[in-house]
Amino acid sequence: MKLVSRNAAIKVGEQRQKRLDRELTRGDLKDPKEEKARREQRLEERKRWDKERDQLLEKAEEAEIRAQDARYWYAWGMMVGFFFVAGGAVGFLHPRQPRSRRVLGCIVLAAQVLLIFIGFQIGSTFFALGR
Repeated sequence: MKLVSRNAAIKVGEQRQKRLDRELTRGDLKDPKEEKARREQRLEERKRWDKERDQLLEKAEEAEIRAQDARYWYAWGMMVGFFFVAGGAVGFLHPRQPRSRRVLGCIVLAAQVLLIFIGFQIGSTFFALGR
């Protein structure tokens, strides 16, 4: 989410700079001194924006690195969650459980195996394509 907001801030700033550049080239001022002062002011604003953009780009790069790191921990968290659900489903398979619970346990285990298989296939496809 931070990555998206940081990239959006950069785009908004770029659009603002383009709008201000268009206003500057409009040429509605007749006095050359005023126009020169306005151009100098615009140049200073552009320098400030360049510094701010560099900071925003650094923050966006940091957010992208954090997002990639979070994917690793997310995958491990999902695996632990699958183990907990699988453990509960295996408990439902015990012969002393009513038939409906045993059926539910079978369905949950089968769904987990299917989801893991589909996830593996999708992941291997993206890996093979180099993404």
